[in-house]
Amino acid sequence: MLDGIEDPHNFGAILRTCAALKVDGVIISKKNQVPVNSTVVKVSVGGIAHVPVCQVDSLSGAVNELKKRDYKIISTICEPGAREYDKFEFDFPVCLIFGNEGEGIKKSLIKKSDYSLYIPMSNNIDSLNVSVSCGIILAQIVSQ
Repeated sequence: MLDGIEDPHNFGAILRTCAALKVDGVIISKKNQVPVNSTVVKVSVGGIAHVPVCQVDSLSGAVNELKKRDYKIISTICEPGAREYDKFEFDFPVCLIFGNEGEGIKKSLIKKSDYSLYIPMSNNIDSLNVSVSCGIILAQIVSQ
């Protein structure tokens, strides 16, 4: 699930990674999200053909539906209290939420999440590009 991704290059790169790692689908909002446009398609390098993209009126509503189907909702954040992604056991159906490039995930979605994960960093780097973070965490899930 992508919460407010604005850069079509990030969206396209995420779709490419999702296709490469056989992700079941990507959920985006109809509002406050870059649409699937020619730049997204080009950057996905064909990935868009292999990953269904579901546009919903409400990400919160989509989270509620996923929870009814026994998915665990996992927010990816850069905040204290979150678990390190590489020490987490992904042994159930999951929906990962990745947030806006500047503001992250909406607080209301974080509150609905079952877990929050972060990627530990060094050298005074505060955060990673959203498409890079997505690739790192998805690769961890596939490796398990």
